[in-house]
Amino acid sequence: MEKKLEIAIRILGALHPDKDIEAWFQDEARLGLQPTVRRQWWLKGKRCIAPSDKKYQWLYAYAFVHPTDGRSSWFLLPTVNLAWMNKAIQLFGQEMDPHRKRMIVLVLDQAGFHSLPSLDLPENITVRFLPSHTPELQPAESAWPLLKEATHNRLWKNLDELEGKLIERCNYLMDHPDLMKGATGFSWACCTLKRNSIS
Repeated sequence: MEKKLEIAIRILGALHPDKDIEAWFQDEARLGLQPTVRRQWWLKGKRCIAPSDKKYQWLYAYAFVHPTDGRSSWFLLPTVNLAWMNKAIQLFGQEMDPHRKRMIVLVLDQAGFHSLPSLDLPENITVRFLPSHTPELQPAESAWPLLKEATHNRLWKNLDELEGKLIERCNYLMDHPDLMKGATGFSWACCTLKRNSIS
C-alpha cells in the first residue's frame, strides 16, 4: 500500500506541477445513545456503578485525517450511505481546499458505498483504496478512541445532547493536531508533496 500511495502522489505531482499533493484518510463510525462503558476510578470497597440504557438511536461521524501533520476534519451526519458520503466529500473538499491549490489523494476502505463509479468527487480529489479487510492499515481508525473518549460512562437524553458533546470534542481534536498525529501518524501514510506555502 505504501508504494501504491507514493506512486499516486508522484503521478499527481507530475500532472499538477503547480499544486501541493496531500494524502488524506477517511472512515466512518456509529455513535449512539447506548453508553460505552470503560474502566473508571471508584471508592475502595464500594460497588462501581456503570450507566446503562437501551436507546437504539444513532448518528455517524465521518472523519478525514492527514497523518503527516495531524490535521483533521469531522462531520456528524444521520447515516452512512452513498448520498451522505458524497455530501461529506464535497464539504471536505471545500473546507480543505477552497481555492483549489491542492490535489488530495483520499484513501478509503472498500465499503460498498465507496465504489468509484458512484462517488461524486470534486476536481481536486482523487481516490485510492486500502486492501479489503485491513482496518489495521486505516489511520482514521485510530481517531475513534480519541473521539469516543468524551462519551464514555455517560447517559444522553437524546441525540441532540450527544451531538453537542461530539461537536465540542471534534473542535478540540481539530485544534490539537499534535494529539491527532500521535494517534494517526502511521509512517507509511505520511505522504505529502509541498510546493506552495498554503494553510
